[in-house]
Amino acid sequence: MASLDQSEEGQAVGLSSIEPIAAASPLIAAVLVGLPVAGKVIVAGIALRGAESKDRAAIVKAVSELFRWWRR
Repeated sequence: MASLDQSEEGQAVGLSSIEPIAAASPLIAAVLVGLPVAGKVIVAGIALRGAESKDRAAIVKAVSELFRWWRR
């Protein structure tokens, strides 16, 4: 009797698209997720470097607008 998560051919049903990559190499999956995040943190850090505290909110808002295309 087959388990609920496997088809009759023995292949898993409902695998997400990133699971084969994560199974092949967790490092690749971590890089795919971490690289865009690290880039955004670096850009924000450079933009905020030397800024006065009263201007930081406006700078963060402007930097977030640069990455707005990513969410669409």
